[in-house]
Amino acid sequence: MFRRRLPARALGAPVVVAAIVVGLVLTVASPAWAHDDLDAASPAPDTEVGAGLEQIELMFRGEPSEVQIFLRDNAGDELTFPATLSGTRLWTMPLTDVDLRDALYVIRWEGVATDGDDLEGFYTFEVISGAADAPSVADQIASGEVLPVDGVAILDDGPSPVFLVLLGVSLALGAWTIWLGFNRLGNRLAADVDDSTPQESAADEGDDR
Repeated sequence: MFRRRLPARALGAPVVVAAIVVGLVLTVASPAWAHDDLDAASPAPDTEVGAGLEQIELMFRGEPSEVQIFLRDNAGDELTFPATLSGTRLWTMPLTDVDLRDALYVIRWEGVATDGDDLEGFYTFEVISGAADAPSVADQIASGEVLPVDGVAILDDGPSPVFLVLLGVSLALGAWTIWLGFNRLGNRLAADVDDSTPQESAADEGDDR
């Protein structure tokens, strides 16, 4: 019986090409999915600071726009002042004529992420009379000791439409490339079978004799 092992090299090139296509498209599309997470903050999440806090600073990993910052106390009272952008990533809201009493506070922000999606998040900190002042983001960076921003809640509405379209295109290209490889492999095997048939017939006739 005629048997032929499938040559691995016949599929190697299409699979490699498909992997490269998917990888490149996902690399290009990844910024469209990544949201502008918090990179540094003053006061930092889950910290205790003195009552002399003068401003709130939020530094993001991306470059969001139209950022609004809100401060809410444990009684549910919320205040906000116009936030200003310093550079491309640091947003600051001054606490003008605000007397902070000892309490737990929530910092909340809204804006537009780099990929155009809605950006929203929040975290808590506590004001305690006599506690140390909150180091500014600039001081944290200068000292090389940026306070962690773990535990921050980022409300993510999922991958953007741009990412989904690019992902679909990449998967379609990958599937087409693999199908093309199998198609070429099938044609090659069919040709090999046709070429070997006369030889097998001659061998069968020799056995009959």
